[in-house]
Amino acid sequence: MTPSAISTISTPTLPEASRQIAMGYHGSRRERDDAYVGEIVRLSARRRIIIDLGGSQYIVQKMFDETSHGAVWRGVSYHATRDSLMSLCVTSQWLSDPTVTEIIAALPELASLYATQIGRSAN
Repeated sequence: MTPSAISTISTPTLPEASRQIAMGYHGSRRERDDAYVGEIVRLSARRRIIIDLGGSQYIVQKMFDETSHGAVWRGVSYHATRDSLMSLCVTSQWLSDPTVTEIIAALPELASLYATQIGRSAN
């Protein structure tokens, strides 16, 4: 291939470079970490929905910039059911992206069922 042909090859990129996880690293089990393994969907750059480690609740988190720890995620609301989570997202107007709406709508009714579906055992 010529150099000009190589430069025209398109390579897919992730929508948010900050979410890339280094090869060989499978994510964190700490809910406050950006690379938490239980992340379901990002609502925005500063809000996301996760499943807790026990698999009993959906958690809406907000990123806070703490000088002693840097930026960390903190839970701001906790939901045992999808309907409760959806209600909060609708009233807070966080569903501007149709893909996010579809992801939330596709969640199981109970958070404990989501944990079962992804292969985690509820504690």
